[in-house]
Amino acid sequence: MGAALRDNAQTRLTEFTRALQAGIVDILGGQVIPAIQGAIGWTRDNSVWLALLAIGSDRSPRPSQSSTAR
Repeated sequence: MGAALRDNAQTRLTEFTRALQAGIVDILGGQVIPAIQGAIGWTRDNSVWLALLAIGSDRSPRPSQSSTAR
């Protein structure tokens, strides 16, 4: 009788939803969050030259209007 009670659409949908949630949590906890933490750490470790790169890119020479008007 227990198998008959568990064998309906609502129960299967609930089981599917729980499995899907568990899979999402596993992916987030095992791959996404560590990757974000790694990117933040890399940015923190390399912040000096990243700041210099950002400042230097703002001071790049721009073509004069006379050379682009041809």
